[in-house]
Amino acid sequence: MTQVSGSGITLNVPDLWTDITDALDARAPLTLARSGVDSGVLQFSPALYRKGTIPNPSAADLLSMVQEFGSQQGFDSASDQLVETKALRVAAATFHDGPERHIRVWYVSDGANVLLVTYVGSPRTLVEDLVDCERIVRSVSFTEAQVLQ
Repeated sequence: MTQVSGSGITLNVPDLWTDITDALDARAPLTLARSGVDSGVLQFSPALYRKGTIPNPSAADLLSMVQEFGSQQGFDSASDQLVETKALRVAAATFHDGPERHIRVWYVSDGANVLLVTYVGSPRTLVEDLVDCERIVRSVSFTEAQVLQ
C-alpha cells in the first residue's frame, strides 16, 4: 500500500494503482488508475468544511445525494446500493451508461467534510477494480479541514 495525498484528503492505495492527476487538466480532481491494464479511473472531489453550520449528513442523506447524482447525469436506476454508518459514513450505488460503461458513485463524510468519489470503467475490469476501489474509499482521511468529533 502507498499513501496518496491531495485535495485535502489522504488515501491508502494498492501498489498497482497510480496517481494520474498531473497528466490531466490542471483543474482535474485527484485521480487514480490501475497501472499496466485497461482499467477505469477513480476520482475524488472533496467539499471541505471551513466555517459555518457543520453539514453532518446522515448515511441516508448521502444515499440521496448518490441517487440525485445519478439522476442528474441521466443514468438508469441505481443498483448495488450500499450504506454504512460508521465513523466514516459511506453511501454508494452503481449506474450503467450503456453496456460498456459502468459508474460507481460514493459519497463519504466524517460529519464535517463530504467527498464525492466516482469510478468509471468497463465490464472487463469492473469486478477487480471495484474490490480495490471499495478499500481505497474506506481508507479516506480528511487532512486539511476540521473533523467533527
